[in-house]
Parts: sequence; C-alpha cells; structure tokens
Amino acid sequence: MSRLEGKALVAQGGGPTAVINQSVVGVVLEARKYPWVTHVYGAIHGVRGIVDENFYDLTEATTHNLEQVAQTPSAALLSTRDKPDVEYCKRIFEVCRAHGIRYFFYCGGNDSADTCRIVNEQAREAGYELRVIHVPKTIDNDLKVTDHCPGYGGQVRGPGLCRGEPGQPGDPRGVHRGGDGTPRGLPHGRERPCPQVSG
Repeated sequence: MSRLEGKALVAQGGGPTAVINQSVVGVVLEARKYPWVTHVYGAIHGVRGIVDENFYDLTEATTHNLEQVAQTPSAALLSTRDKPDVEYCKRIFEVCRAHGIRYFFYCGGNDSADTCRIVNEQAREAGYELRVIHVPKTIDNDLKVTDHCPGYGGQVRGPGLCRGEPGQPGDPRGVHRGGDGTPRGLPHGRERPCPQVSG
C-alpha cells in the first residue's frame, strides 16, 4: 500500500463504552508517527459532526492530555445515534474530499462498520483515494472479519470475578443484553463484589 499524504479524521458512533476513548487516543497517537498524516481531526458528535463540518484539531493535543482522555469514561468527542443511509454517506465523503481528508477512522459498532463500507465504496467510485478504517469500540464479536476487539478480555474475565449467574445482579452482561460470547465455563457461585463491566 502506497503512502498517502493528507489529513486524518476520527469519529465516535453509537453508545459510549469503557474503551471508546482509548481507541480514539490510539488513532491520534499512532497517526503522529507518520509524517504523511498532516493533521488529525476529531468530529464532534460522530458522523453528524462530519456533515456539519464540526471538527476539533487534535494535532497539537499533548500526549499527557490524550492519555488522560483515554482513561475517561463516556465519549470524549461526543457521539451520535445517526444511522447514515447512502445519501448521508455521500455527504460524509464530500466533506472528507473538501477538507483533504485521506484517512477516516470510525469507532463504533455494526452501524459504524456499515457506514465505513458505504463511504469507502463512494470514494472508490469517485476515484478519490480515501482509507476508511472501522475501529471496533468494544466487544462486538459479531462483526464480520474482525480480528480483535478491545474490551473483550475484561468481559471474559468479569464472570470469573463475581457470581456472574445469568440475569442476576452479578451478571456483567445485564438482564436485557443478550449473548456476548462470554465463555460459560468460568466458575460461578463465588461471593465477591462484581466489577463494573461495560459492553
């Protein structure tokens, strides 16, 4: 893959998780290592911030401040529940092209992954070289072709640290969550306080 000079844009989508800010900070810190990435912008309120052209320049943010953000709960760049259709994604692509953005990182779940797919297809059809990368925000193990999801290790470990009976107060999955791929062979019945596990 050839080097592509331009700006990077990172956004957060869907519900905030315990690791979504770490994902954003990881994108920013890693992008700094490559001189052909000229600026790193954060979209305020996810894809809504992109179509509204509401960006925060993260290029000069100090490493210390970014590391503090990484340890902060919620979504530091703010999020959105917008589920972009083809027309919405066309607007996202047009804004990226107008601002010279060549790298688009979108942290989120299934809808965010689909948004990445549509924006990537539109860039390809227009002949605009845009690298679109979906960054799983948590334990979304149902995403196709996903190699690694941050947060999964903590989710697996949680039931072993508490009673963890399904549907009970110690169940880290929550009563109305559905399956998350947590191994069911971990020991149950211990009377330990359960850590807060967000998924």
